Amino acid sequence: MQIEALVDARGVLQAELPAELRGKRVRVDVQAVEEALPTQWDILSRRIDELDALTEPKRTHAKILKALRDFRETG
Repeated sequence: MQIEALVDARGVLQAELPAELRGKRVRVDVQAVEEALPTQWDILSRRIDELDALTEPKRTHAKILKALRDFRETG
């Protein structure tokens, strides 16, 4: 799980954690956000956005249902 946090001027880390982690010891790996490498999710998200730009415009549910009905009738 990755959680972004804020480090104040005194060097105190401030983060809001899910309820299941509260009161427990956790391991923290610190990396400045500016220096962070893109995650696999960032790369995948960017690729999906690129694919969306290449594909035809989105169809409404009515058009999808019509296409399915037409397909069934041809078979």
